[in-house]
Amino acid sequence: MSETKKNYEEIMNEITSGLTGDSETDLKYLKETAEKYADHELGKEITRAIGRLIFGMLDEEATEKISAEMEKANAEVQKDLEEVQFNMFRKNFDRALELMEKLIHKVESMNFYTDDEVSEYRCFDDFFEEILYRHLYETDKEIRRPSINYPELYLTYGSLLVEHDRCREAREVLEKGLHFNPVNFHLFMERCETFKMQGFIDEFFECTKEAFRIAYTPAYAARCWRNLGYYFVEKKLWDEATACYIMSLQFENESKQAQSELYYIQMKAGREIKKPTVEQMEEYRERYDLPYGADSDVISLAYTYGRMGLEENRTDIASYFLKIAYDLTYSSEIKELLDKASSLS
Repeated sequence: MSETKKNYEEIMNEITSGLTGDSETDLKYLKETAEKYADHELGKEITRAIGRLIFGMLDEEATEKISAEMEKANAEVQKDLEEVQFNMFRKNFDRALELMEKLIHKVESMNFYTDDEVSEYRCFDDFFEEILYRHLYETDKEIRRPSINYPELYLTYGSLLVEHDRCREAREVLEKGLHFNPVNFHLFMERCETFKMQGFIDEFFECTKEAFRIAYTPAYAARCWRNLGYYFVEKKLWDEATACYIMSLQFENESKQAQSELYYIQMKAGREIKKPTVEQMEEYRERYDLPYGADSDVISLAYTYGRMGLEENRTDIASYFLKIAYDLTYSSEIKELLDKASSLS
């Protein structure tokens, strides 16, 4: 535990020890305490925590009123976003961008959710994303979820900027979204696309290799391998490109895009496509620092949590994690564990 968090917890323990159980007395006490710590180095964190304590003491009518106001604000944001997305669907991209910029300005001016020394605000779409985030970033802060889906907002905004060929700005926007979910694959890959569109092919290559760290589904892994294939096509390295597209088909065997690219390579190279040998794949991995299929850390993490779930007889949890590991490996060992978890459910 960090010294900052320890000090924060000590202060909060001291504050909560002064509560009496009488709402009127405690509300007055907490308001005075918030003023007392306003200029403290952890003032923002302490004030927020006191605010949560006060909210918990409000009567039902007051909490329902505050909750209703927040829900209304969130509903308005979602409604505005849906209008943007409808215009994108109709290919009214100029109108969509105009609406999106107004929405982003409104949301950012609220400034509801900023990280502090003890808390951070993150939006995860999937349970494994949070597990992966904690593994990669080793945070000891308390994770709180904003009521606004910031990653979706910034992904939509970034995509619109890409559509308008404003790639540098798009990258800055997408990085804002990645702040709220650093393991959001769609945000990450859209960021990679900005490099591709600007012709920064080496940056695109490095960005794609980094994306393997968060590619926890077969579709995500396949997308990464197709990106690598594109890079090697641009470099006219036909054997390497072939190997990457064949790897992508191991994760999405009906990908028309990969099949089309393999046909293109065959035409450009003027020879028949051959599956790379094990020795060739090993050479490419060493030369270009490529993964073995999917990312080994992702597989290991899913497998470890799956085994733990099985050992603790939490079969739903075990099945969830083991399926992630199995879908990325088709390992017979993992399949046996997955079947065992299913049979015990």
